[in-house]
Amino acid sequence: MNITVKQAIEKPTTKQFSNAAAQQLLVPEQAERAAAEYAVCAKDEFVAVVMHELRNPTNAILGWARILRLANGNATQIQYAIDVIERNARSQSRLINDLLDLSRGAEGKLHLEMEWIDVAAVIKTALDVIRPEAEAKMIELRATYDQQAGAVYADPHRLEQVIWNLLSNAVKFTPQGGCIEVSLECVEEGIRITVADNGEGISTEFLPYIFDRFHQAPAARKREYGGLGLGLCLVRSLVEAQGGSVRAESQGAGCGATFTIHLPLRRGEDGARGH
Repeated sequence: MNITVKQAIEKPTTKQFSNAAAQQLLVPEQAERAAAEYAVCAKDEFVAVVMHELRNPTNAILGWARILRLANGNATQIQYAIDVIERNARSQSRLINDLLDLSRGAEGKLHLEMEWIDVAAVIKTALDVIRPEAEAKMIELRATYDQQAGAVYADPHRLEQVIWNLLSNAVKFTPQGGCIEVSLECVEEGIRITVADNGEGISTEFLPYIFDRFHQAPAARKREYGGLGLGLCLVRSLVEAQGGSVRAESQGAGCGATFTIHLPLRRGEDGARGH
């Protein structure tokens, strides 16, 4: 009789089983709801930042267009107004193109013009474009090229866009007098491009989300440096569209960051290999 009572006491009831099962189901459901709420908030913030970034150059263009109308032949003022309008129009165009590229990438409609290319030449072009920004902050640009790294089958303009985005990001987050190193290496079945800086680095909490579309750095940090923070998301989209991969590494805030791109050797449509 005592054994029967003890067994009855220790044996979980159906209600207890139901409560435990409900709790197990509730935890992932709550996590999914929190993730969905975060995504909605992130998208709302993203749209607000997009509007802000589009409004600023628009206001500058409109304002200086009015000044240009009233310049009364002042050559210096006219030239300055034209420069400001052109600079802001380029900024707006770049932003719109980045947004379009992200949308096309998400839909699998990104246009690529693949050909055999000299990657070293593409890197040198991207370095030439970013050099004035780096020099303005007295940042040293270093580049090393593996002579064994041959041609790869890729889109030269898109690859330059990728490298420029990484370099631009590095310049933005590297302090005055810092250093950025770019290297091209030949690896098994492909090439590796590395962009490393000794700048702010990436926190361990944010590192897993660095390439995510709507999981950007904290709002305060974005406001400090400007822009949408879309560059790295676009980098991943463009690299993966060309059959490659990209990863980010950092020892944490203040420890710099390293971005590594791997592009495989691929056959062109004619089946020929690069030399």
